[in-house]
Amino acid sequence: MINTLKRKHYIIGGIVLLLLITNPSRNSFASFLHKTGLSNIGRDYNFLICSVYSQKEKDKYGDLNGKTYYLGIAGNFINITRD
Repeated sequence: MINTLKRKHYIIGGIVLLLLITNPSRNSFASFLHKTGLSNIGRDYNFLICSVYSQKEKDKYGDLNGKTYYLGIAGNFINITRD
């Protein structure tokens, strides 16, 4: 009983540690978007195991009016913007 409990804690701790190590940075988000400057992108929330990033969007006139949100987890980015 105690060995299985310890084993579960080690597995959960390993998963959390892996997510902590692979939490993507702002520079990796910029390279994901193929951008060189960091002016239109930002990290809105950092939860240590995942982060929420945003990119300001331009309309047809060149004005910044909207944002696209991405979830960064395990070195990957997922678009989470609602349409």
